[in-house]
Amino acid sequence: MFSNNFICKGSSIILFLALFLYGCAALTVKRDDSMSVREYSYSYDEVWNNLIEVIVQKGDTITLKNKEKGIILTGYDRMTMQELKRIAKMPPLEISSGLAGAWLYARDKVDYSVSRTAPRNTHIKMTVYFQCYNASGQRWINIFTNGIKEKEIFDELELRLGQT
Repeated sequence: MFSNNFICKGSSIILFLALFLYGCAALTVKRDDSMSVREYSYSYDEVWNNLIEVIVQKGDTITLKNKEKGIILTGYDRMTMQELKRIAKMPPLEISSGLAGAWLYARDKVDYSVSRTAPRNTHIKMTVYFQCYNASGQRWINIFTNGIKEKEIFDELELRLGQT
């Protein structure tokens, strides 16, 4: 008969292999940055000041702004599920979390990177984070953007810059 030591070692090896193979086989999804980058033919100061106004107008809470480094961070702000479904790629609940249940809450956060590319050219990169709270799993699930939030912010910024 097999000894307990052999069974423990064999079980440990099988468990390690299963976890290793599962981790290697996990789906990796890269964020699509094509919707979140824009170049403006305006000075850094004009773009920076108008972007701050757009962020505040949209109702996002600015938690950090550093003009020298070109960084603006917002905190997680609560949003309605209806709004999230309009601006995000909502997966079926069972696929995204592996659990049954319902989405209870939604929130979003946006990080901005602003840089001067020439005396009158300014580059903006926006990173949008959406999360939904799963009722049965009791955890926040990351959701990908569909580009609408980015487009709305960029469109509003372009409108403001055109008026200056």
